[in-house]
Amino acid sequence: MILDLEGRKVMGLNPVGSFVWGLLDGQRTAAQMAAAVADRFQISAGRAAADVDAFLTALSARGLIEV
Repeated sequence: MILDLEGRKVMGLNPVGSFVWGLLDGQRTAAQMAAAVADRFQISAGRAAADVDAFLTALSARGLIEV
């Protein structure tokens, strides 16, 4: 889970979201994270890229990360 103190919201994460959250280190690109997701969860590269993009967009919209 992620706690947004400013917005006073809690965001529950599914296994993929939790995995991606752990990859957010300011060094990896979205493409690198998507490749790691595809490998870890045995899904297509296209689906992984779309999922990672959607997750990063949601985090950015909530002000939790900067992209």
